Amino acid sequence: MIPHIVLVFHMRVSRFSVLVMSPHAVFMLQKFFHTGEGGMICAQNEELFHQIYYSHNFGHNGPEAFHGVGINGKISELNAAMGLAVWPYFEEIVFRRKEIVETYLKLLSDLNLQFISLREGLDWNYSYFPVVFESEDVLNRVMQDLNKQDIFPRRYFYPSLNTLSYADGKPCPIAENISKRVLCLPLYHGLSRELVSLISETLKIVMC
Repeated sequence: MIPHIVLVFHMRVSRFSVLVMSPHAVFMLQKFFHTGEGGMICAQNEELFHQIYYSHNFGHNGPEAFHGVGINGKISELNAAMGLAVWPYFEEIVFRRKEIVETYLKLLSDLNLQFISLREGLDWNYSYFPVVFESEDVLNRVMQDLNKQDIFPRRYFYPSLNTLSYADGKPCPIAENISKRVLCLPLYHGLSRELVSLISETLKIVMC
């Protein structure tokens, strides 16, 4: 498993970081914690870490040695500075996103929607707020009405990855079905209650 860290960053199960459950993870945060662009890769295996490290540095294994094929994947000092600037506010950002999610849940509780189900003992990071509609048609109508108001929810989990032409994946009927019906509603630190109410009211008008 190679998780995108934006989905598991700052998440714990029984007080243990979710990251320890994977030998490596891609770190490219551009959401609640970010570095503008760029990030890092975590690895628990020393050999894998070494391979990743030289691969992001042109394949160099020291100033005069070439260990293998690589790219210029180094994070810039400006991006690192951005990450350091955001970090002191991280707990506040997560707390505010939690408040927004709770408001969404309260306002949308009477609609025919499925919300994310969290396992017991999980500390969620509130990185996304996905909702699953009864059909793709309803999802599309909600998106159209929101777009008319310059509100742009995202289909971050569509399409199901097994359907990509280069993936050569096997049928995954459950994932394929859900991916067509899942939509991520706007969620960011500065999102106002008024806009959350407008988004929720739009869903109610379309779905009722």
